[in-house]
Amino acid sequence: NDDRMLTIIGSCGSILNGMGRLVWGIALDKFSFRTISIIFNLTFLAAAISVSFVSNNYIYLLYVSIIYFCYGGTYSVYAAQTIKIMGK
Repeated sequence: NDDRMLTIIGSCGSILNGMGRLVWGIALDKFSFRTISIIFNLTFLAAAISVSFVSNNYIYLLYVSIIYFCYGGTYSVYAAQTIKIMGK
């Protein structure tokens, strides 16, 4: 049962990682880099700190999904900002 749940958690996390790249990229088009960076870093930090206190599998799934969602944002947001700063 735990192996099945861990597989579900990993799969959902991977899907949300891909979705996070899209969502954070779209958000970067509408808001500034600083605003987006603060939002997803604080969300990631809060989820990463509090995930160790979770005892329910479904709440753990939620926290891991949030972490993966924010982690996907780093690849779209920081890459776009690097191009903006350094040029093409």
